[in-house]
Amino acid sequence: METRKVYVSGGSTYVISLPKKCVKKTNLKPGDALVVTEHGGSLQIGTGVIEKESRTKEIKISQVMSSDSLERILIAFYLVGYDTIKIKLDRKDHLAYR
Repeated sequence: METRKVYVSGGSTYVISLPKKCVKKTNLKPGDALVVTEHGGSLQIGTGVIEKESRTKEIKISQVMSSDSLERILIAFYLVGYDTIKIKLDRKDHLAYR
């Protein structure tokens, strides 16, 4: 365990330096994000990556009434936070939505 001082940067940001051997051991690079967790009166700093779950939605064109409806559906899925929106076309629908 090493002791580190807290510094103020820019008046409202608090900064600590990390020991070089810890940085090398954990393979940290400038710009990497760290997770800071509060436990009672102490802080825990970790390299655990918090991955957002990828969300995918699929739209079948044959079930959409018009191009205006498709546009509204796409916007709604985007606003809700879907990462990937797949649009499935049948051959007969291809020309109608081109």
